[in-house]
Amino acid sequence: MTFTNEAPSISNVGLDKFSNQTSEKLNLDTICHMTKTPPPQPYGSAHDLPSVNKIQTELNTALLFSPLLSKDCRRELKRLRAKLREMTKLVDRFYELLGDRNWLFTDDFNLTAAKNIVDTNNPLVAEARLIDYYKSSDYIKFALLRLGRFHEMQPRLKMANLALDDYTSGRYYSTVLVLLTVMDGFVNDVDKKSRKGLHARSEDEMMVQDSVTNHHLGLHHAHKSFIKSFKKTDSREIFELHRHGILHGTLVNFNNEIVATKAWNRLFALADWAESLRKESVTVKKETNLRDLICSFKDTQNRIIEINQWNPHEYNVDTSLQGCSERELPEVIVACTQFLKHWSNFHWGPLGEYFMKQKGTSTTTGKLAYEAKNLYEVYKLENWEILKVRHTAAAIAEVDVKLIINGETHKTSLRWIRIGLNGDATVEWGPGKWKLSMFGPGHFINTETKIV
Repeated sequence: MTFTNEAPSISNVGLDKFSNQTSEKLNLDTICHMTKTPPPQPYGSAHDLPSVNKIQTELNTALLFSPLLSKDCRRELKRLRAKLREMTKLVDRFYELLGDRNWLFTDDFNLTAAKNIVDTNNPLVAEARLIDYYKSSDYIKFALLRLGRFHEMQPRLKMANLALDDYTSGRYYSTVLVLLTVMDGFVNDVDKKSRKGLHARSEDEMMVQDSVTNHHLGLHHAHKSFIKSFKKTDSREIFELHRHGILHGTLVNFNNEIVATKAWNRLFALADWAESLRKESVTVKKETNLRDLICSFKDTQNRIIEINQWNPHEYNVDTSLQGCSERELPEVIVACTQFLKHWSNFHWGPLGEYFMKQKGTSTTTGKLAYEAKNLYEVYKLENWEILKVRHTAAAIAEVDVKLIINGETHKTSLRWIRIGLNGDATVEWGPGKWKLSMFGPGHFINTETKIV
């Protein structure tokens, strides 16, 4: 689960800088005297994640300025606060039901599906729904495509896809054996500071900062059963991902959908773990001073005045912009047009340039091209039309489009975020570029968008 999906909306009310400087002021002594980063600890609740706390602080700070904001801005702030609470409660409810059974909440879960999974008081029912979710959709297929963003995973994707073939054919034993080797090699390569496979790591080594996998019933908790030793042969059926017993041949009855699905679940949780390691490696704590705080506060006040004058608006592309040259078109339409052109012409490098990446993420044109090809190659865009643009927030534009893909017509919406020169979301009139937020095709192409 990625708590930053809605984060750009916080910038819509212009309070990101203010909240940053507030946080820096409160922690100035700690930062100045810090000699090393403290080891990560498990979070008792998803609400304890630093990213969640940061967003909550921004929302609370924004609400202090309620008298200066329009009714629409106040309504948006309350909606975001309610959404944040809903997301954290969803994660905690998931672990309440399934944490003791060593299932992990991962960033790529569909939130609607996750709500359905936990809408019960019976852990067995929740587990069955989770397995159905893995088996009854293209979830695993798309999740594997996303794993291509890791250079360390790319040599292993062929084996992972073979494991998917085995999984869909009911050869669960093969799925488990293959994915265990994929996990070990991936973890060994992704953490270059400590070249150890997953099996050789302790529970504490699976904890990372600011990741939903670091819930107290998350990855480090599930890792206990993963590395547990089994010295004596046992022919009873097992339902846990006991790596030691399975690969050492002492647990011989693991050919079932529960263990196989847990293997997929663990692999995708490790991707979240690896992503958090990346963020830790590029995070730099910055000292501040009184002048910076004052300037930041003045900038925030000015932005609040500008945003208070902004209102949501929309326009139909076919009627509102007839006769306009490309130079006269709104930037978001130009960006969307170029994105769709590159897609239809298989220009993977330029296509990937429109993907919105987390601030601080290091990437290259080659990596973006590889990721774009993995995601979009199977979706042949034969024709397209931009229908309407809806500016729902100062940094967000929803572009309604009609797409003909592989002979099927879809009517859907592409969510674009205005990203400023510093990598943060910014207002639509500020300097920056429009980036596609949920850029995986599975987010906007599905059975619900198909026009019959």
